[in-house]
Amino acid sequence: MSDMQLIEVDLTSGHEFTALIRALSVHAPCSLHILGGVLNSRERTEKFDGADPSKVCAWSSEPLNSIINPSSALFSVLIFSPVSHQFRFFCSAESFPGLPTEEEQAHVVGMMQSLLHLALAEGPKYDSALKPVRALEAPAERKQDERAMIVVGAVHEKWQSCLHTLAAAQNPCVRYVQPPAPSDTPTPSDDFSDKWVVSHIQESDIDTVRATSHIPRSKEYLLSRSAHSVCIRGRDEGGEAQKAVAWALMHTDGSIGTLYVDKEHRRKGFAQVVIKELVRKLDFKKGNGPSSNDDDLGGGALGWNWTEVDVWNDKGRGFFDSFPGWHLGWLCHWTYMNVGSEAT
Repeated sequence: MSDMQLIEVDLTSGHEFTALIRALSVHAPCSLHILGGVLNSRERTEKFDGADPSKVCAWSSEPLNSIINPSSALFSVLIFSPVSHQFRFFCSAESFPGLPTEEEQAHVVGMMQSLLHLALAEGPKYDSALKPVRALEAPAERKQDERAMIVVGAVHEKWQSCLHTLAAAQNPCVRYVQPPAPSDTPTPSDDFSDKWVVSHIQESDIDTVRATSHIPRSKEYLLSRSAHSVCIRGRDEGGEAQKAVAWALMHTDGSIGTLYVDKEHRRKGFAQVVIKELVRKLDFKKGNGPSSNDDDLGGGALGWNWTEVDVWNDKGRGFFDSFPGWHLGWLCHWTYMNVGSEAT
């Protein structure tokens, strides 16, 4: 199998930006992690416009103007977020049921080989800040003197087999999705608001958030997500907000993550309040008129919201299995690849 040409997408061009969004939109929800990464690299407005190139880079397997019918064409898209130092990958074949064909597998392997070539040629630009430890365990922070590695997050389960020889590790997680729905999510009740403050993650919370997450994340990254977060705090006797007891945020790819509730406050419905309030907060939709293809439908992307839960996280999976409006999607893998391996 030979590598393929990666065609860089100029996301500052309104024409290419819109063409990419339209090509991917017909493949939602499978393409959400790419759509979310691109849409959230700009100010969320009612009309699509260009992305901020400092926040995301994109490549496609085909020139966008050559994809006449994106619902049936075989094509792939890669994006990279400098903020998280992670890639995301989508292939149009993911939208169709059944096992992948040999042609589709060769296409995906070729894209990943090209990605490894790119990472080697332009290192350490695309190096991951994380490294896997063992299968089904959380990644660890990669030290600068360790072998260069890239991570492609949330790779669809269809490609687990054909990418096995390229991957240093493939850590599985389960994707849950919430389809677009009317923006009728209520705010917390007056009784709840009397006892608790619903705000966002602040700088004073960052050390606590980092300490309670099993995935290493920098202070800079968590602070960059503050505007897209929800946090619950208690009130003291004077009514002032105290320390955070529950929180979640939207990642740079549009997914919801880092959900946590302090042990002393579990089984009180705080997790549902946090997720519902965050979904409401991420509703960027403007106005109440009929939408068009150029409307920003809010959510992580196109009105959808989603999250990835580690396969071993039984409590997390149980929560979303029973959460009204959320549905089990599919298995995906965080795929780690060594730069400079035999694949290159």
